[in-house]
Amino acid sequence: MKPLAQSPIAGEMQEKRRQDDYIIKEIVAENFNISHLSQERVETLTPDAHEAIEDKRGPTRPFTPVPPNTPISMTEQHQEKMSRRNSLSSDDEEILEESSTQLVPYKPISAEKRRAICSQIGLLFNYDCIEKATFRIMSTNDRPSRVADIVGDGNCLFRALAFYFAGSDIEYSRVRKCIVEFEAEHWNEFAALKDWSSEIWNDHMNHLLTDNTWGTEIELFAVAAMLSVDVWTYYDQRWICYRPRFRVQNGDIIRISVDDYRVGNNDGIYLLNEFNHFTPVLEPSNALLLMEGVDERIYDLVMNAKEGFMKPSYRLVSVISHLGHTSESGHYVCDVWCKKNRGWLLCDDESISSTSERKIRARKNVGYIYFYLNSELFDNKNA
Repeated sequence: MKPLAQSPIAGEMQEKRRQDDYIIKEIVAENFNISHLSQERVETLTPDAHEAIEDKRGPTRPFTPVPPNTPISMTEQHQEKMSRRNSLSSDDEEILEESSTQLVPYKPISAEKRRAICSQIGLLFNYDCIEKATFRIMSTNDRPSRVADIVGDGNCLFRALAFYFAGSDIEYSRVRKCIVEFEAEHWNEFAALKDWSSEIWNDHMNHLLTDNTWGTEIELFAVAAMLSVDVWTYYDQRWICYRPRFRVQNGDIIRISVDDYRVGNNDGIYLLNEFNHFTPVLEPSNALLLMEGVDERIYDLVMNAKEGFMKPSYRLVSVISHLGHTSESGHYVCDVWCKKNRGWLLCDDESISSTSERKIRARKNVGYIYFYLNSELFDNKNA
């Protein structure tokens, strides 16, 4: 793609860096490339851009969000068609298609790092909203268990991000502002993702400068590059990853190819995107992953153990069985493994007799309580 002309929206930007606590700066410097996220910026824009911004400073009112590049006169029906047509590109699906894995790592940004981001953006950190921060693996089709409620006013993407960082979406406008500024500074990189001309890009930015207008996949890529994180969205019943396509180092753009990228290396931001509405994921789910191939995995474990490739972790040592037609009637017996005699014993009230594992297994439908012992303890001669 040929280099594009200077974007009128970009202009020249001068930064006034915020004086943060030393510890916060160290965290940011170590984990993020967000030195550009100062709270105050002096922007030098062209007259046309100034006029566009002045037009947007008037009172705003709720309205149907309009996707970028949509003519103002376009009907809601046409908006919906365009949304479906432009919702996802092949670039968006690059990671899942070009990587051999069909598993999704759940590796959310830590509370410490989210505090650092809030400090740089100027958000008040309310509380740690991510309830399940433990690393886990999910299926590509595992839908999140719980998300936060976000107002559907067209700002849902920016509200969702603000909530993810700070535990509140009140200051979403600061998140929108930082993303807009980052895109304006590096507009060539983002325009190239969609093969957009400068005219189309300026139209995108004009819409982005308007409150109550949708964020797009470009903004997801911008957040990924801005924070050096993976942005995962659950869309159309599967997870899609927006990875950083470049990083800024000492003012230089260093592109990150798919060959240099590894799924799971970066921390992640996790969002649910349903019915054209973004919400932050508070609790993930890997229920489908656990259900997929359970029988096969159990079979493999048993066969590997039998063939000596892997020892079982636990050994069955006792079974309490209920013999009877109802829970209110019948009789309980107990089978116990006798380590001294290396055999099973049947305990039936005062009667104790030898039995076999085959007979015990035959009572599997009446098994009530099963007791297991760690294999190392089971094999310990002194135990």
